[in-house]
Amino acid sequence: MLKYVGKRIIISIITIWVLITIVFVLVRLLPGDPFQDGKLTQETIDRMKAYYGLDKSLPEQYVGFMKNMLHGDLGYSLKYNSRKVNTIIGTAFPYSADLGLRALFFALIAGLFLGIVAALNRGKTLDYISMVIAVIGISVPSFVVGTILQYFFSVKLGILPVAKWESFAHTILPSFALGLYTMALLARMMRANMLDVIGMDYVKTAKSKGLSTFQIITKHEIRNSILPIITILGPTIAGLLTGGFVIEQIFAIPGLGRYYVLAVQNLDYSMTLGITIFYGSFLVVMNLLVDIAYGFIDPRIRVEK
Repeated sequence: MLKYVGKRIIISIITIWVLITIVFVLVRLLPGDPFQDGKLTQETIDRMKAYYGLDKSLPEQYVGFMKNMLHGDLGYSLKYNSRKVNTIIGTAFPYSADLGLRALFFALIAGLFLGIVAALNRGKTLDYISMVIAVIGISVPSFVVGTILQYFFSVKLGILPVAKWESFAHTILPSFALGLYTMALLARMMRANMLDVIGMDYVKTAKSKGLSTFQIITKHEIRNSILPIITILGPTIAGLLTGGFVIEQIFAIPGLGRYYVLAVQNLDYSMTLGITIFYGSFLVVMNLLVDIAYGFIDPRIRVEK
């Protein structure tokens, strides 16, 4: 098991390093100049480039950035009055994480419930209703869902706030819009897994032993059907906790999404690079934790020589 965990950690470190290198180069290749402003003189632009280290060659910038990053320093934002990227992420991420946790809770509860109901009622009305909801959740983009929810529940009915993040009522619509796709995905996976498990020999054996329907469903069917879902929880949790960039824009949530979109638009190299690295590293770490957890749950997937 230690060998398996060690390999996964090494692979994760290499993945993060490759991610940092690729993003660093791609950000520098974005067309335009972050300091191009008709109000700034060339002398001021040169001083600002020297201050942020952009007057150096690309390899020198890369080495300097890697040194700082190893000390946990992602540099200064080019557009937010020289604020540190670490500070901005630390301020904005709690909002994105809060939104993501609410969306995750909704997606897990509703998705697993719909999948179980659909599998236990295969070919019946509840099965069709559950799968229609799942297809809609997968097919319709989250920003369309968010806009429709705002129109009906806020503009037309006036029962929920249109935007912002100030009370529990403000969190309902964006959490639902962000978690709908994940809910639909989990529902379809859970249904497919349960239909496979229901026909297994050990389920038939449990029935022949006289176990109650509740015991068979909870101890055998659900328990064995939910294991494959753990595989997708890593990227799913990472994606939800870092927030939906578009959803945060639509609902005016002061999370990472707003800063990321503005950073790309303003050619804020440090901010774009910092948030991308933060998001990517978070995703890699979550996948690592899922791999390790899966290694404990199912020893067959452990990588050996």
